[in-house]
Amino acid sequence: MLSYSVSLLQTTQPLSLIENMIYRSTYLIPVVLLPALLVSRRHLDTLFDFMLVAAMITVGVEIAQFILSAISGSIITFSSSSYNRVETPFGIMPRLTGLMYHPNHQSNILATQAAMALWFSLQPKGAIDRRRRMFLFAGYVILAFGTVITMSRSGWLSIAIATVLVPLIRFKKIAPWYLLMVVGLGLLAYTTGLAEAGYKVVHDMNGDSADFRWHIDDIALEAFFARPWFGVGTSNLLDFFNPYQLEVHDTYLQIASGMGIFGILIFGGYILATITRLINVALNPAIPAHREWAIALLFGLMITGIQSFFAMFLWVKFLWGVFGIAESVIMNNRDKNLRASTNYFIFLPPQR
Repeated sequence: MLSYSVSLLQTTQPLSLIENMIYRSTYLIPVVLLPALLVSRRHLDTLFDFMLVAAMITVGVEIAQFILSAISGSIITFSSSSYNRVETPFGIMPRLTGLMYHPNHQSNILATQAAMALWFSLQPKGAIDRRRRMFLFAGYVILAFGTVITMSRSGWLSIAIATVLVPLIRFKKIAPWYLLMVVGLGLLAYTTGLAEAGYKVVHDMNGDSADFRWHIDDIALEAFFARPWFGVGTSNLLDFFNPYQLEVHDTYLQIASGMGIFGILIFGGYILATITRLINVALNPAIPAHREWAIALLFGLMITGIQSFFAMFLWVKFLWGVFGIAESVIMNNRDKNLRASTNYFIFLPPQR
C-alpha cells in the first residue's frame, strides 16, 4: 500500500493506478485473515497437510504435462510459449509449471513446502508417529522432484541449500561430521572438474536470457540512483528509459527502483521484524511444536529470499500467504505464553 502511495505522487494516470492498487491489495488479505483463523497447532498442521497434498497434485500435473508434451511433440503447459522451454546442451526441454502460470512461481511454492516438509519429517523419535513421518518425507521427495523438473535454476539452488542445511541444524550431534562430508564432496567435485562442468551446463541453459536480465537490472539501478528516495513508482520501470519493456527480474531491485530508500526501509523493516519474531519463537517456544513451525518457516522464507535474486516475488500471492502463516505461529506462541502466565484467580480473596 505504501509503494502505491509513492507511485501516486508520480503517475499521470492515477485512476488506472488506483484500480491496480485495489486489486493487488487483495494479495495482503492472508496476512490479516490467517492469524484470525489459525488459532491452534491443529489448525496449522491441517493447513500444511492441505498445502502439501495440493502441491503434490500440482507435481502430478507437471508429470502429465511432460507426458503430453512428449506425445504431441509440442510443449504443453499453462505458461506462454516465451518461457515454457529452456535450451540445454541436450536440446530444448520443457519448463513445467503444474497448475501455475510461471515455472519460477511453481518452483518457489514446491521448494518452500519441500524444505518445511523435510524439517518436520526429521523430528526426534516420539515427536511424530511413523505414518506421519513417512507422509512428510514422501512429500519432500515428490516436491523436490517437482522443483527439479520446473527447470528453474533458482529453484535448484534454493532446494539444494535447504536440503544441506536442514539435517545440519536438526542433528546437532552429527553436524560436524555431516558438514565435513559435505565439504569433502564439494572438494571432490571441484578437483575432478565435475563442479565446473555442472556449472557450465547450468550457465549455458538459456544463456541469452540470463545475460539479458543484466541489462534490465542495470536499468533498475539507474532508476534507483536517479530517484533514490522514493524510486520511480510501482510498475513505472517500464517507462524509465526501458527499451525492452520488461520488469526487473530481482525482487530487491524491484523494491529499490520502484520505492527507493523509503521502500527499502519499509519492506526491509517488515521482513526483519518477522524474521526476528520467528527466531524469538524458536528460542522461547510455548510448546515444542511452535519451535518446529518457526524454524520451518525460516527455511521457507530463506527459499523465497534466495529466489528473489532471480525473480519478481513482491506481488506473488504465495509470498504473503507465508507471511500470514508466520504471523499465525507468532501469535499462537504469544497467546499460549499469556494463558500460561495469567492468574485466573486474581479476583479471589487470598487463601488463609
